[in-house]
Amino acid sequence: CDGDYQALIVSYGTMSRVCRTAIDLLKNDGTEVGMIRPQFVFPFPRQAIYEAAQKDSCRAVFSIEMSMGQMVEDVERSVAGNRPVHWYGKCGGEVPTPEEVIEAVCSVIT
Repeated sequence: CDGDYQALIVSYGTMSRVCRTAIDLLKNDGTEVGMIRPQFVFPFPRQAIYEAAQKDSCRAVFSIEMSMGQMVEDVERSVAGNRPVHWYGKCGGEVPTPEEVIEAVCSVIT
């Protein structure tokens, strides 16, 4: 992740595309959010997430999934306690909207 951002989203698959839309909308409102999209679960990109979460401007990390939080523990391990990690998601085939992602992020960083 390049530049300064207030939050870091870790998301994959369909949710990463929803998150990209949310990030673009947040940017239009002046809120910068970075994203890491893991391509594989093994090896999990722990080092990339750790480094991205260490930016001085980053206040929180989010694991946003279309599941019950199967990835959040990997994200927490990657961040190593240096930033709070929040989970947001839905399951059962229900896809969160960009607006729901924005609400989840803004509820923490504003």
